[in-house]
Amino acid sequence: MALALIAAAPASAQENVAGPVLKEAYDLYQAAKLQDAAVKFEQGLRLNPTRDQASVAFFLLGETYRQLGDDFKAKANYEASLQANPNSQVAAQARERLAGSGAAQAAPAPQTAQPAPAPQGAQPAMPRPQGQTAPPPPPPSAQAVPPRPPFSVPPGTAHPGTPPQVAQSPRPQPGPAPAQPPIDLFRPGTVIKDCELCPAVVVLPTGTFQMGSNSGDGDEKPVHPVTIARPIAMGRFEVTFAEYDACLAASGCRSNVSDNGWGRGANPVIHVTWTDANDYVRWLSATTGRRYRLPTEAEWEFAARGGSPAGDVYGKGAANCDGCGSQWDNKRTAPVGRFPPNPYGLYDMLGNAWEWTLDCWVDNYRAAPPDGSPRMNGDCSRRVLRGGGYKDGPDSSRAANRNKDPITDRDPDNGFRVVRELP
Repeated sequence: MALALIAAAPASAQENVAGPVLKEAYDLYQAAKLQDAAVKFEQGLRLNPTRDQASVAFFLLGETYRQLGDDFKAKANYEASLQANPNSQVAAQARERLAGSGAAQAAPAPQTAQPAPAPQGAQPAMPRPQGQTAPPPPPPSAQAVPPRPPFSVPPGTAHPGTPPQVAQSPRPQPGPAPAQPPIDLFRPGTVIKDCELCPAVVVLPTGTFQMGSNSGDGDEKPVHPVTIARPIAMGRFEVTFAEYDACLAASGCRSNVSDNGWGRGANPVIHVTWTDANDYVRWLSATTGRRYRLPTEAEWEFAARGGSPAGDVYGKGAANCDGCGSQWDNKRTAPVGRFPPNPYGLYDMLGNAWEWTLDCWVDNYRAAPPDGSPRMNGDCSRRVLRGGGYKDGPDSSRAANRNKDPITDRDPDNGFRVVRELP
């Protein structure tokens, strides 16, 4: 499997980290510890390996997911392998996998954590000392296909034809390795979609911002610095009825909420309680195998500001609120994505529907955590909502504005968006 590309000592300091991490991932893969291998491959890929290393690692991650029974994630990683380097040593195998050849079911998993033996005549992929030339890979027919362990795909998983991630990076072209940037699926601005009816999420940058407002309400004070140190991905849009109804159909959500006669589909889900929103993110996490949750109040405000100190984008044609100048003002929610996105690529952060967050209600920011974590020491029977709604004035549609409701409230302008944690 061209392990030498992973195990070889890379040139840069960052790649010197990527190499050992990807080698560890390969060892876990050979030992049939597939879940651990998948995590390590993803960690290594985030360390910006070379194009050849990335191509091999994506291919092996695809093999890992294929053995776990997750064919649509496997397909996405085979495609990423070809995107990293369409002329790599594993490119032919990746194309075979995508074409459907060599995809027969494997035997049950071995009971010991030993690497699967290669077929007779095949050369196993083993690490070599630095500087030793890698032999050409054996033909696909001679490659050892590691066994597939038993695995149950959670209900509600997307159609296998949909790749789990939509990476917005330019497709690298064939050419010398130094001419191409490394692949990083988790750079700010990347759009990720884990299944056909999963909400699209956008990777946010990290950074420090001033949370609150000196000119706003008393509960927006004192203004204080908050650092978002760990990258996350936030919902590109508010969760829609189509996405929520998928959870309902799979029995992951319990409340068949009303659309007020405005239609479902691409309209933001409304009338959801805080508990309904948490039912949805739990179901989404179980379905995709990723960690989804509601945003914290600080994460939400950081995202809404979009890197701007003010972050207020209401105005004629810019949002749906009472007085914002849209056709939906003070009448109903608008279908998601009808207004321009903010600088982070997020739509409808202000106006349209209030959005639930994790935080318990506290009427000030004294002793607020500086790291963006949720406040859990207030009135937890009421939770914070952010963003304003279609029937609220522009003053409510501000990044710093706060609201609260009992966790059991069902309002026609209460919705939510999700956060996906990154490895």
